[in-house]
Amino acid sequence: MSDNTPPQDDTTVLIVEDEHQLADLYERYLSDEYEVLVTYTGDEAVDIMTDEIDVILLDRRMPGLSGDDVLHYIRSNGYDIRVAIVSAIEPDFDVIDMGFDEYLVKPVSADQLRDTVARMLSRSTYTETVRELAQLVAAKSALEEIKTRGELNGHEGYERLEERIGDLQADIEDLESSAEQSTDAFDAADYKSIFRDLGTGGD
Repeated sequence: MSDNTPPQDDTTVLIVEDEHQLADLYERYLSDEYEVLVTYTGDEAVDIMTDEIDVILLDRRMPGLSGDDVLHYIRSNGYDIRVAIVSAIEPDFDVIDMGFDEYLVKPVSADQLRDTVARMLSRSTYTETVRELAQLVAAKSALEEIKTRGELNGHEGYERLEERIGDLQADIEDLESSAEQSTDAFDAADYKSIFRDLGTGGD
């Protein structure tokens, strides 16, 4: 969007980043389009956590509560918030069960952040099953960016991840097939667009 686009007052993005200059830079990237909150520690983020927050950009390595701790708090307390990890820590197999919606490795550009927030907001309209699929695909993609095929093949966690993705895809394809035969507002084209967004096929 252009710089003179008014903020979308009903959309709130929380930036959780302990490097003050970086957090403030992210805020400048996004404040023309969204209401932006900034905290510089994980503890502060937990203190202000609310369902009114739509998207969180979350660093992992912070004093006090780490980004991993904050994400665990969000998921275990049932907050329906999309979370994108933005970290200098390259993903390892520990990310498989974290439950983030996207993983960005620093440095990131303004366009990357804006595009990520837009994708997170679009996924907020998905069903719970599709959101779970999106999270698992994000973990798989993050690993495949870093790990070699040799490192991935035979890893128990990665194989479990692939199996769960396959199960969810099958479930959603069944829903797509049902939608093709129904008059529901959420039709087959919607499911195909979801698969394209997640990069999992679906044609």
